[in-house]
Amino acid sequence: MNYIDYKKKYLKYKQKFLQLKDKLPYIDQLKNYYPSYKSDSKYNSTYSNHKITYGEMDYDGLDTLLNYLSNYSFNSFIDIGSGRGKLCLYMASISSIIKSIGIEIVKERHDDALELKSKLSNYEETLKVDFINGDFVEYDFKKLNLTKVLIWISNLCFDQEITNKIFNKILSELPSKTIIACSKSHDFDNPKIKKLDQISVKMSWSQDSNIYIYEIN
Repeated sequence: MNYIDYKKKYLKYKQKFLQLKDKLPYIDQLKNYYPSYKSDSKYNSTYSNHKITYGEMDYDGLDTLLNYLSNYSFNSFIDIGSGRGKLCLYMASISSIIKSIGIEIVKERHDDALELKSKLSNYEETLKVDFINGDFVEYDFKKLNLTKVLIWISNLCFDQEITNKIFNKILSELPSKTIIACSKSHDFDNPKIKKLDQISVKMSWSQDSNIYIYEIN
């Protein structure tokens, strides 16, 4: 075999390798790209009127939550304070999910989420994902026209007033059977909110964080 034959063989296998590399599973690609999006401490002064401390649920933590909810029905996911979009993009891999929506007030994080989605755009899962840059306290959930919803709220840094406002918005704007998972509970009485459980999951700041789970009657 001469040099030209070796070169042709090498180029053939190189092309095959590149094709396989482009077809890495969706979640593997997400986990590969996401770590490049890190610190945003420089934005704290820009958003001084908002508590934008950044922490997030780990992939294993989300799997723990989904395993607990395996007997509940939902086809849509909303992440309130969705940051750089990791959880919304992860949820899009679930076949039963038809819409995965993230709402994030910090434009720079929102832009990172859009960039991450773009990097994964060769996967059809990303067609399910929408990222919204805005204040979730002001956002009108009714216009999403969702039916069976799971909401995640990483609200440990929110004060109680904001947490209560979010719960009241969910009560008034989303359908019954909506599932709410959050890091901090509301502190008002309402018979329409049923507490299902309290579980521990892995978060970025702790291996064992409390998550409260509710269902809207």
